[in-house]
Amino acid sequence: MLRQQNIEEFLESVARAERSVLLLDYDGTLAPFSVDRQRAVPYPGVRNLLQQIIDGGRTRLVIVTGRDAHEIDPFLRLRPAPEIWGSHGLQRLLPDGRSQMPEIPSETAEYRPATRNRIFAINKTTIWNKLRRNKCFRVEESVDTAVDAATSTCLL
Repeated sequence: MLRQQNIEEFLESVARAERSVLLLDYDGTLAPFSVDRQRAVPYPGVRNLLQQIIDGGRTRLVIVTGRDAHEIDPFLRLRPAPEIWGSHGLQRLLPDGRSQMPEIPSETAEYRPATRNRIFAINKTTIWNKLRRNKCFRVEESVDTAVDAATSTCLL
């Protein structure tokens, strides 16, 4: 359980950091869950707050989603665009519009429902291991978030 002191210490370390990174999930965090995904618009004020964070120039904003990464920009319309990790981290949409996604071998295509979960699990493990190995992120497993604790030199 997080104590108020831990939260305050964390916020103070972020305030002192020259640069930081903020990773936020889209559905259920920035926007309410919706049966019709096209109606899952951000909560009131979210877009303006995120734009202020970007405009401040100290925080790298990364949006994480289970959706295709290209679906998020029309909802947020942030400029410059943030980095977006789609398909549960399998797809990476860079701020310049370039998209990166590993090829799924054709022989596994027929097993995609089962394979997708395995790929997601492998990808999530790979990302967390990179974060820990580079020692530039502190992982708060109790709240399942990753935050930049000291530097912005770590790139996923």
